[in-house]
Amino acid sequence: AHISVDGVASFLHLDDLGDVSSQSTEVYGHAGEIRLSAAETLIYQGSLSGQAASANGAGGQLSVAIDPQQRSAGNVADAVLNPNPFPRGKRTLVVADFEGVTAGADEAIAPELNGKAFVPLQAAQQGGFESLSLAARSEVENNAPVTLESTSSIEFPEDVSLNFGQRIVLDAPILETASADVDLESTYVSIGSTESLFDLNGSIPQEEIVFGNSTPIVLLPEAGQGSLQVDADFIELVGGTVTQGFGTAGSGTPGVELTSRGDIRLRGKRVRAGNTFEGSLKTAGDLRLEAERIYPTTLTRFNLDVVGAGGQVDIVSAGGQSTALPLSIGGSLDIQADIIRQGGRLLAPLGEINMQAASEIDVAAGSLTSTSAAGLNAPFGRTEPGGS
Repeated sequence: AHISVDGVASFLHLDDLGDVSSQSTEVYGHAGEIRLSAAETLIYQGSLSGQAASANGAGGQLSVAIDPQQRSAGNVADAVLNPNPFPRGKRTLVVADFEGVTAGADEAIAPELNGKAFVPLQAAQQGGFESLSLAARSEVENNAPVTLESTSSIEFPEDVSLNFGQRIVLDAPILETASADVDLESTYVSIGSTESLFDLNGSIPQEEIVFGNSTPIVLLPEAGQGSLQVDADFIELVGGTVTQGFGTAGSGTPGVELTSRGDIRLRGKRVRAGNTFEGSLKTAGDLRLEAERIYPTTLTRFNLDVVGAGGQVDIVSAGGQSTALPLSIGGSLDIQADIIRQGGRLLAPLGEINMQAASEIDVAAGSLTSTSAAGLNAPFGRTEPGGS
């Protein structure tokens, strides 16, 4: 199979009446978007193409997702008497080509493939795409996950280097690996779950509610031998993210390293019926952040947490020093680790910055930790009945 959304380009010749000369103007269209999505299992073994047809045109966009919320699977109570044919377990987006054997026309999908989607990595890297978006969603019933196993993750089973010119998006509450080294490079990189129905961590599944229980889903970071390195012009952490397998706290080598030539923006999300914007990055490996500015968005409460003995957060200033304040008001940033080294620019205008270290806090010369809004002009407020 071959799917193509290549751009187009040609030249339009305009004759100047009365003159033997003519003008030639390039006319082009950007490449389009391909979306591959499934509720249960996704395997694509064909080729993909999103090539730009002109130096002025943009390459295509590729989105791959596993999302059981696309279809209705009945409810938990009915499933007790009538077993549901759909798997209700974990959903995993695997960042690797599928190398197994696919089922035949009259054969069932192998049980170990249920709930897994495979990114056609080679096709994506060779197809000329400039944007890559990956997402994993949990199964939902009554705005809650279905079972304690109804989690979702993006898994990196092997070393991989992803380089896309415009953007890379990893949209899942869990990033996991056994021991892979993962390198991401783009103009814009976003990491974190945008799921708006609930915050997976701490949610009580519908199955627990039906049977009169209240055991919540708990997402815990796990140490490992892998590493995650991000290099971008702008990095955004969105909602809640837990890493599993990326580094070991206290090792002296960052398990997660985010390097931005501009900002690292921390954006909380508001879940259904919620009143606050919250986000977090929790890891069991040392964390290194390098940027011109690091700040939460307006009214966001964001937590950076390194779990484990000797774990450390290193904040480093990028080469360029932006003196402008971000358009953010009332945000809060909490940093927790055994060791915190602040050598960059942490900003939360009219907000809060809390650093909690069990062992050491080192605030370096030349660093800036500020909640001042001096010089910031930004619209902020709300309207009340009556127009005031």
